[in-house]
Amino acid sequence: MPQRPRIGLALGSGSAKGLAHLGVLRVLEQHSIPIDYIAGSSIGAVIGAYYAQNPTINALEELVYKLSERNLTSVLDLSIKGGLIKGNKIETLLRETLKTDSFDSLQIPFAAVATDLTNADSVSFTRGDLIKALRASSAIPGFLRSIEYDGRFLADGGLSNPVPVDVVRAMGADIVIAVNSLANSEPLD
Repeated sequence: MPQRPRIGLALGSGSAKGLAHLGVLRVLEQHSIPIDYIAGSSIGAVIGAYYAQNPTINALEELVYKLSERNLTSVLDLSIKGGLIKGNKIETLLRETLKTDSFDSLQIPFAAVATDLTNADSVSFTRGDLIKALRASSAIPGFLRSIEYDGRFLADGGLSNPVPVDVVRAMGADIVIAVNSLANSEPLD
């Protein structure tokens, strides 16, 4: 019997618009479309990591609902240097809610994409400290402070690779479902 094609999911950047990824995941589950690999930039990395850890949309939606009820200003540690928010409290929240800091403990192979600020190259993380990789991937310059990790100064993955199709292909995906929450809603000419 032939093996089915391996399916990868590339979740793009897009700040709050990235919550649209939840709807995509719900539809994929409703149609029993399996996900073999996930790569994400910025909010796509955060949502991708949670889904890779526990691949059920109900659990992820419940977490997002609980977080929306929480006073999110409690995770904002204001700064006057390098960005409006330091990000330490965000890292703590990620550690508490993901309950892991290891890529190895995820159920679906996952890559977080960040941008190296010294040369603007895209950097993909598939091992190491998962929380630091997520923090780097979502560090919006001027807003959320960039971080030094793995010998590099890193910021938001959306700066260099907003929808990491190439990353999920390199992971082994035969078919890639790409989600771009920043796509222009205007019809293409």
